[in-house]
Amino acid sequence: MNLIATILSHLLFAYIVIGEPILGTLFYRSLRQRLSADHSARQRYYKIMLLWQSAWMVVIAIILIPLDKPLEAIGLRPLNRNGWILAAAVVLVMAIALALSSLARRVPLGRLQNPPAETIFTPQNAAERRWYVLVVVVSSICEEVLYLGFVWFYLNHLFPGLNALFLVAVTALLFGTSHTFQSSAAVLETSLAALAMALLFLYSGSLIVPILFRLLGQMRPLLQAETPNP
Repeated sequence: MNLIATILSHLLFAYIVIGEPILGTLFYRSLRQRLSADHSARQRYYKIMLLWQSAWMVVIAIILIPLDKPLEAIGLRPLNRNGWILAAAVVLVMAIALALSSLARRVPLGRLQNPPAETIFTPQNAAERRWYVLVVVVSSICEEVLYLGFVWFYLNHLFPGLNALFLVAVTALLFGTSHTFQSSAAVLETSLAALAMALLFLYSGSLIVPILFRLLGQMRPLLQAETPNP
């Protein structure tokens, strides 16, 4: 990497370790305070997330441009044989999970006096649902590129020969700590999901499978939340 790419890599990794947990908490607190008085706050939050995560991709693109195969460097490559098997398994398992979620009782957040932190981001009307779907698609790509593709690329560049399971553990830890504004149970669930996605990345050889896993998993709130308003 050239000097600019190296500096940006260090800054981006520092942001992942320090900035993401802080900003996540600040965004959550701000949204929670605004929701009671501003019904458009959640939709505005979705738009901010789209811009913010797109900015990550711009930085990562600048870092990777000097490389011969920039996409492959962060795991955006075709599936190997194991990858196709894992992709099929992910679709099957997540389809069953989503079907079960659709049967769960739907409780509007407005009826909850103190809704869990992780449900604050759940869409509550048709307009929010449309933005939420877009956010899910973009964040599924951007966050996997950031936490898996970039983090593995960065650490392997600094410390060649790192144990793959160490990288899996680091990914789960970083992704979990970026969601510390949630309940302890939700942080644990997020960390385990990150662990699963890292293992899918490791054994499929491609970011496509964890992105698919994340994309389908993030659709669950759409099946569990009531959205009576247009």
